Amino acid sequence: MTSKNIKTYLPWIDFLRILACFMVLISHSCDAFVGTFDNSSTFHQGVFWGSIVRACVPLFAMMSGILLFPVQTDVATFYKKRIGRILVPLLFWSIVLPLTFFYLSELY
Repeated sequence: MTSKNIKTYLPWIDFLRILACFMVLISHSCDAFVGTFDNSSTFHQGVFWGSIVRACVPLFAMMSGILLFPVQTDVATFYKKRIGRILVPLLFWSIVLPLTFFYLSELY
């Protein structure tokens, strides 16, 4: 018996995930230096490194496309399978974060 849903392991995708995660960390770390906008050397270094690692977001999008391709199900099944994993955290954080922000802003 053979199964059509055999998943092959792609080790280079794991390497790209690790690289993209570090690129996201560097990107967010550069924001503090770029936010000053004072034309200093630290501002220029922040802009430089932030620009170098800005490819992390398209890299994650391309990896998602590679891992989802080829889709072997119809569109309805594809979205039903994923909507709960996306909608539940989206609703949760859409409620919790504003409430937390409001609560913390009242404390300080």
